[in-house]
Amino acid sequence: MINKYFRVATYIWVFVLLGGVLNFATQVFIAKSLVREDFGAITFAIGIANIFASLGGFGAGSYWLKIFGKAGYRALSLVPGTILFCGVASLISVAAYLLFLEVTALQGSVWAACVFLLVLVPTQGLLDLTTAKLQLQGRLVCLAMLQLSPHLLRFLAIFIAVQIFEVSNVLNIAVAIALSSAIMLSVCSAQIWGMLKPSFELEGHFNRQEKFKQPFISRRVFFRVVSESWSFGSINFLHVTQSLSGTVLIFYLFGSDDVAIFSVAMLFILAAYTFPSVLFTKVLAASMHRRLHYDKDGLIKDYQSIAKFMLAAGIFVATILFAFGPFIIHTFFGSAYNESAKLIKILTIAIPFHFLSVAFDMTLMTSSNLFKKIKIMLVLIAVNIGLILICSSFFGVTGVAIAFVCTQVLALVLYFGAHRSSFNQ
Repeated sequence: MINKYFRVATYIWVFVLLGGVLNFATQVFIAKSLVREDFGAITFAIGIANIFASLGGFGAGSYWLKIFGKAGYRALSLVPGTILFCGVASLISVAAYLLFLEVTALQGSVWAACVFLLVLVPTQGLLDLTTAKLQLQGRLVCLAMLQLSPHLLRFLAIFIAVQIFEVSNVLNIAVAIALSSAIMLSVCSAQIWGMLKPSFELEGHFNRQEKFKQPFISRRVFFRVVSESWSFGSINFLHVTQSLSGTVLIFYLFGSDDVAIFSVAMLFILAAYTFPSVLFTKVLAASMHRRLHYDKDGLIKDYQSIAKFMLAAGIFVATILFAFGPFIIHTFFGSAYNESAKLIKILTIAIPFHFLSVAFDMTLMTSSNLFKKIKIMLVLIAVNIGLILICSSFFGVTGVAIAFVCTQVLALVLYFGAHRSSFNQ
């Protein structure tokens, strides 16, 4: 069974790797088109937009994986309420985003870029739902293409803006990104609408007689979705906040120039993080939710193999980036980002710890320990922010990298303890 999922993960990861290559090419293209300070400014604007975009669907996609894994076709009655919930969450997120822009008093091109990037909020919510839908259907080829599409569209939009229209500044890059997100918004909307059709099929569930119709909007269903999705949404928001807190704090502590330096180094680390993310959230998630209810002993046995594989993969990826990362940065980004080459040697230490922590963390997502995961994430965010403030006061941006590594080590310790507690229940 485990070999099957690794083969599927490899196939999907090829598409994710292509997406990563396109994302890398996009970042290089932007960095070459803008001065370093402007590159840091657009990176900060994208980071802020992504934080609020994580609130767009507020865990509805993860909730689908859980409830469909347990109830099968009977969970179709919850689809209309989930779509309504996603829309309401997106509207609230947009309002919170605009309030943030007003309170923080951002100015100039950074403020304008943040306004245009507002479209990322509803797009991410529907993208999460579409990803869950394709997982439930077992349409892994379509899922792989979906993972690639945002990166491809963003690259093409920015390339056209810079090369054809010969316009390269923070505002126009933001407009190009917004247009690519608007296209994804329409594509995902069409996919979600397909779940309301009678022909919708689920992988691994065969009791089609369980299908039944519900009113398009049900108050009872809506509030059930709210009560059971908010924990997934909180986890997603905390995860994105934790990963982007360094970029945001650097902007306010040191300015956009240092944001550019740090973000180039983090580009490689986040690219490496795509592998465990794809394996557990895009490939294994639906199966793990199902097996938790029907094959828990087999799932525990498979985890022994998964942990060994993730440790080996993490060490391998970290070694490659440690050895070749500085050379790649110098080759593609130039001498202006030599400081990024120094940071990546520190940041790569975190990779093996992250790979293992994601594996152990996933057991909390597929069990009744979501509140424990939320507590752990709150601790990690608080520790990370505290370490950034302390370390950066002594070592500058290098201190932010040191804080990042320390937080990843702590994450592994906490998630491993929670993993053992979860499977012993």
